[in-house]
Amino acid sequence: MKKVVLGLASLSLIVFLGACSSEPKSMEYFKDSKNEKELKDTLKYCKDNKDSILKDKTSKEYIECENAFKADIGKSMGREPLDSKELLDEGREKANALFD
Repeated sequence: MKKVVLGLASLSLIVFLGACSSEPKSMEYFKDSKNEKELKDTLKYCKDNKDSILKDKTSKEYIECENAFKADIGKSMGREPLDSKELLDEGREKANALFD
């Protein structure tokens, strides 16, 4: 009986400390293929609880949801977003190709 109580106490402590991690998961974390399931779970959670999450835009939940959505969009596009210089250069190349 002592072992069961100690086991449950240890488990609840681990869960409590794990849930209180200070840093939200980054966009890079969600983009990693090892975390695909967690990305899908997070997206589903965020969509299901959007009203409560949107109330506090500084919360860890909000930031994680934002990072998950950004990672999902980035993965679907197949590459990182371009900065303004790269975008301008790419546009010039495409425009020049039209007249070649």
